[in-house]
Amino acid sequence: MRKIIIEAGSLPELVVKPKKEYYNKILKTIKESKDGLTNHELCIKLKIGERRRVSENIALMKDQGIVKQTLCRCGHAPIYYFYK
Repeated sequence: MRKIIIEAGSLPELVVKPKKEYYNKILKTIKESKDGLTNHELCIKLKIGERRRVSENIALMKDQGIVKQTLCRCGHAPIYYFYK
């Protein structure tokens, strides 16, 4: 078996969007929604492939008191509303 040696800098850089860009998009979308949105709805509306990114930013907004959370009628999915 041969060793594969990859020189530093030979692989392409991965393009990662800054967190602030997601934060602003999510906040704007929640502000525009009157009925509130779930994480899944935010992912679909903003075309974000990773639900984790939405969840992380929502958690920051909840800590800052910008977003409030209520549960759906079945008590499973949290629905987020703009608070301020």
